[in-house]
Amino acid sequence: MRICFIGNGLCSHLFKFVKWFSRRGHDVYLFSPFMVDIAGVKTFLVEGNFIYLPKKISMVKSLVKKVNPDIVHAHYIVTSGILGAFSDFHPFVVSPWGSDVFVDPKESIFKNIFVRYALKKADFVSGLGDNMVNNLIRLGCDKKKIIPLRISVVDTTLFNHPHKDISMSKDDFVVVNSRPSLDIYHLDVFIKAIPLVVKKISNIKFVIFLRPSLKLYNNKILSLIKKLNINKFVICKDFIPNSDMPVFLKAVDLFVDSIVSPHSMRDESFTDMNAGIGTSALEAMSSGIPVLLGNKNPVVGHPYMTYYPLDYQDMADKIIEILNNKKIRDILTAQGRRFVINHADINRCLLEWEAFYERCINNS
Repeated sequence: MRICFIGNGLCSHLFKFVKWFSRRGHDVYLFSPFMVDIAGVKTFLVEGNFIYLPKKISMVKSLVKKVNPDIVHAHYIVTSGILGAFSDFHPFVVSPWGSDVFVDPKESIFKNIFVRYALKKADFVSGLGDNMVNNLIRLGCDKKKIIPLRISVVDTTLFNHPHKDISMSKDDFVVVNSRPSLDIYHLDVFIKAIPLVVKKISNIKFVIFLRPSLKLYNNKILSLIKKLNINKFVICKDFIPNSDMPVFLKAVDLFVDSIVSPHSMRDESFTDMNAGIGTSALEAMSSGIPVLLGNKNPVVGHPYMTYYPLDYQDMADKIIEILNNKKIRDILTAQGRRFVINHADINRCLLEWEAFYERCINNS
């Protein structure tokens, strides 16, 4: 197949798609705002903010006509889906990543219009979980277009059961939160939980990632760490590329996600096990690491434990409970690994995408 992907090739979701399909022998093209070097992939630079949107639309439309693909798949609606929509090419598939459905349409009337137009023009839209599907429908997407295919995938052969690497902290528990310091990720909640945890467990280190490009937000987090007098318990690292994460995770005992996803604040008592789990959390689960996620409604039988979103006291209590109970850790480890293999393994999921592409092309 000749496949054209539109989106930020540096983001792990799309990078994995592009690399996998190229390795499968398909003729892969990528239209990206950043150049990406992937063997066998022909990348075209499509850069510029919304001011340059007309120019980008014209460029993508011309490139699609030149490439003449069998299918076009855009990742993230506002920035890429709109480009695919204006290309007037079919079959056209768009995959929302979350914020483009839950946040962007509320930020401005222009983004709302863009999202609705892209959803209208798309032949198919990927969406997992009731909350995502319902929001897509509210934005005017025909329910018949929505396909339950996953874009957050994990290479379970790379992210596998760890043999504990003690190089980071020999005798201590290691707890990690890989979210950036931007306010929307609520890293401050994680930091505020630390003093409560260390009162009960002193042999522990907390790892956070302070990306150099986010100095203002980093300084807020560093000031909070200093104010709480917990410097000796916190390890600050720069951004680690996804290719280095399998090795890093071998030193980790618990993964905590501080983001408040739309799925985590649902009023319904039922929570879709397939929804609301970020890629980093899935990678930790695949690596045999217990995962703690925010969720308004306590869940039973899921492959992770939950705390009430934004409640650092509850987060601290759950961290203590997990680390003090090996049986709980062993159960979460086994359930998490099994869940990722059955639901998010890269080969399992992208083989489903490959078959879907073929059906689209044959029926077009």
